[in-house]
Amino acid sequence: MQKHYGDISQANKAWKTNYTNWSAVSVPKPGTRPGPMWKDVLQWYRNSKRDFVVWQVEHYQKLVNQFYPANSRPRLIILVPGYEVTETEWNEAVRTGAGDDTVMKMPDNAFLMDLAFQKGLDIQYTSLQDMPFLENIQKYNSAMNYNLRVWGENAANLGSPLALANDVLSNNVYGMDYVNSFTLFQTDDTTTPTPYLNELVLANHGLARAWLGAAPTGFRFSPPDQNAVNLILTLGHCIYSDSSQTRTLCMQEDGNIVLSQGATQLWSTNLQVKPNCVTGVPWISGCFAVFDSNGIFWAYNGSVPYWGAPNSGQLGDPKGSVFQTSMTEPYLQVLDSSGDLLWSSSTNFSYGRFRLKQNQFIRFGPNADHYLTLSSTGSLLILQGSSFASANNLIWSSNTPQNCTGQCEAKLQLDGNLVLENGGISYWGSGTSTNEEIAHHFPLVDHLDVSTSAPNLSLISANGAVVWTH
Repeated sequence: MQKHYGDISQANKAWKTNYTNWSAVSVPKPGTRPGPMWKDVLQWYRNSKRDFVVWQVEHYQKLVNQFYPANSRPRLIILVPGYEVTETEWNEAVRTGAGDDTVMKMPDNAFLMDLAFQKGLDIQYTSLQDMPFLENIQKYNSAMNYNLRVWGENAANLGSPLALANDVLSNNVYGMDYVNSFTLFQTDDTTTPTPYLNELVLANHGLARAWLGAAPTGFRFSPPDQNAVNLILTLGHCIYSDSSQTRTLCMQEDGNIVLSQGATQLWSTNLQVKPNCVTGVPWISGCFAVFDSNGIFWAYNGSVPYWGAPNSGQLGDPKGSVFQTSMTEPYLQVLDSSGDLLWSSSTNFSYGRFRLKQNQFIRFGPNADHYLTLSSTGSLLILQGSSFASANNLIWSSNTPQNCTGQCEAKLQLDGNLVLENGGISYWGSGTSTNEEIAHHFPLVDHLDVSTSAPNLSLISANGAVVWTH
């Protein structure tokens, strides 16, 4: 107000007041200053809320840009109410020097949607069942040609999850936020589900199928099994690979195996020479992929393998092996019955996901002829050779001899420290640890990269900066 009027005398003239200076001005109680002064108060109130929202968005975006690499930054979501203070409500508030509940809340739908478009945000409507307000949002989105992604929330209204899912699909809403999780379990027992839980699972299942509608015709989907055992993928077949049924592992018509999260491809076999695939019967004809409890993960055309996970089925105790998928690298892993790593789809390991025991190895490199392994004498090595057994060309070593007696392991800890341990006691480390509580939110180290050339080991932060090399 001071910026608007400058001298207090100009404000007194507009407000019909007699303040001696700006420090004497305070926000009047509702009903005491109707007219121009209350109009200025309402504008100050609305502009202050807008300034605060802009500050929040820019502050959070600064943190996202700082801690996430450019190609994997999450999109911020801003909640929108679906309506604004009408001209009639505003004028009545000015006339009375007060205002109804709507004026007190000061909903600002158009401003928030304009801001979302300017800042590259998603928007979320906070009461999916109130169709008129959702229609207002969609109309403004269309009229302004914003094409903002709109999420739906069921808010205080419990609502049937299946009905909500239908609302999402019928109103072109991007996703559903089911916020009343306390309704999923009995109030006197946190482990006994209510009918809502199964209904929510079915709703998510239906949404996943709808969102994957762009998949080739004829794709079929098996139940979710994150730790798959005895898995067979045939041509044009997908499985849900997580309990929420949004991550799929598919064998495409060209023989490639692809892991996706929704519409985003996470990993692919990326075959340079594609097999001449036809639909057939596994082991006899046609293309298929198989993973069994012996730790074997291979793709075949008839009885001839055309792709295979290099380590699978070779190390540890493969009996009871499991196949795991993840949203972060490494996207695919084969683990033995003890949880030890047999194979990984990547040499990029997110913090807390790298663990290597003695004489285990990870095969990598453009020719798949390099091996990261922890030797029986406690040194972390990179070797080169046509096979692990014949790999005698030493590329790199940590030079950390130990009397391991089978108890040594290498791991990237949750605190971001890459360590070698003997019986749980560290004997070598990168010195990049962070307090685990802090690391959970803002990890100094995001992942470990392994390379065939120097530097062979690199710890990388979330914004792509190199934290440590060796």
